[in-house]
Amino acid sequence: MHVNQPKPTFDPTARLIGASFLVSTTAYILGSGLIESALATADNAQFAANSGRLVSGVLLQLVNSAAVVVIGVLFYPLLRRSSEPIALGYVSARVIESVLLALGGLVTLAMLATGQGPAAESGPVLVAVSAVAYQIAMIALGLGSLPFCALLFRTRLIPRWLSALGLVGYTTLLVGSVLELYGINLHLLHNLPGGVFELILPLWLLARGFTQVPPREGLGMANDRVRTTVSS
Repeated sequence: MHVNQPKPTFDPTARLIGASFLVSTTAYILGSGLIESALATADNAQFAANSGRLVSGVLLQLVNSAAVVVIGVLFYPLLRRSSEPIALGYVSARVIESVLLALGGLVTLAMLATGQGPAAESGPVLVAVSAVAYQIAMIALGLGSLPFCALLFRTRLIPRWLSALGLVGYTTLLVGSVLELYGINLHLLHNLPGGVFELILPLWLLARGFTQVPPREGLGMANDRVRTTVSS
């Protein structure tokens, strides 16, 4: 007799989630860089000349927003097997994050519509609105992701050390984003732990898959243990 240890499950869903995380992160970083470079221009003429960067950056942020929703939708059926409220909370948080990030990007396009760059009277206002939308999006992400990581830790869908990293990362993100709203500039340092989690998690899912899949509704954890415990 021997006890079978849980093995990584190469579910295609794990790879889709991992790929979506990487697409989201890459698109947002590139898009933010393009937008910031376009907004760094000193006058309206330079801003108009760099309008292509701004439009490209916003399009990439919309790609990020779409990928963020995909992540929540793909995780929903897996999380729902263990906790429907947490599953709903996580996908809702991802949708809110997606809408606010898209809104923040689109707000900057209003400068092109009005023909006024960041140095014009309305420019700083639009940039500030975009920044506030971003911080609220991160607060929503943090609120939805803390129960999400706690559930991952309990169900061992991924290694517990990785779930614990997520708990630390999203706690830091949540607290830091609230402080940023109150005018305390943390220079994005509060984003780092969560960023590390969102980099390691997709790489883990692409390479190893899920450690084990949560039980289906009505079966309970005990039945899964019976199925994976003893063979002779």
